Amino acid sequence: MASLLETLGELIGSNRKYREVARRHSRTFVCRCGTHIFFRNSLCLHCQATLGYIPGEGRMVAIDPGPQSGTWVAEGVRSPQKCCGNRDTPARCNWMLAADDPNPRCIACRLNRTIPNLDDADNARYWGLIELAKRRLVSELLALGLPVKSKVDEDPQRGLMFDFLRSPAEGPPVMTGHAGGLITLNVEEADDSAREKIRFEMHEPYRTLLGHLRHEVGHYYWDRLIADTSWLERFRDLFENSPDAIFVEDMDGTVLDANFTACVLHGMTRDQLIGKNADASEITASARRNGMRNLREDGWLKVAAGVTTAAEVVRVTQEF
Repeated sequence: MASLLETLGELIGSNRKYREVARRHSRTFVCRCGTHIFFRNSLCLHCQATLGYIPGEGRMVAIDPGPQSGTWVAEGVRSPQKCCGNRDTPARCNWMLAADDPNPRCIACRLNRTIPNLDDADNARYWGLIELAKRRLVSELLALGLPVKSKVDEDPQRGLMFDFLRSPAEGPPVMTGHAGGLITLNVEEADDSAREKIRFEMHEPYRTLLGHLRHEVGHYYWDRLIADTSWLERFRDLFENSPDAIFVEDMDGTVLDANFTACVLHGMTRDQLIGKNADASEITASARRNGMRNLREDGWLKVAAGVTTAAEVVRVTQEF
């Protein structure tokens, strides 16, 4: 009986833990009137309550005017709150911050270093869509417990910031990317038709604003948390020991690195593969066939005596 009770206790505790994790990652909420509300809402359409997102708790709540002008009382939050300074801009930010915080903007909006010229109606529309995607990103980072500090005015050495730029009509195009904690995004990526055109030209299975931001912020956290640490060797082990052939290529298809399985598959050493172009015929069909024979002889593709399984090659285009 004691063992059964202990097991039930562990299950209940585990379920509570998983429910808490699920709550932190949730994007649907319930207003105090019982109506479902969502991540981007700033008003409950049923009871007309003003809504605000509490980023530190991952909750969307109804807010009421506070004792002082410009302050709000948020349901379940002890300290007075204030709205982000971007609430009434095209960003339409619905996030809250402590009323005594000297920064006028929330933890997501203060990451911006440069925004587009909002006198242009298209820029204003693009920026609003980008900010919604960025708030989703930042909420995920906070739920994961990752450090989020602005490089602009909080942590100049290790912080994060964004430049949202638009390519000039006669100038060079803005390139999306990450460098030293600065993420640059071409705001025209918020134009669905333009983004779909690029996706088609780049042969990408999907291309989204949130996907862009997740990809670039991954570079930032790699540099901050993984590079030059003991974690790097563990990632190298995963790469080297993967049963799948993995190539690292540049945008022209030139091989920059390859793991052991890729070498066996093509019957070539890593040094022989590096520098060759995967799109051209430099990695020959005969080498591929030879590699497949080696795989069979070494048992990589055998699932039982005399039985083999099919291999699949998947190429993913990654932008930098």
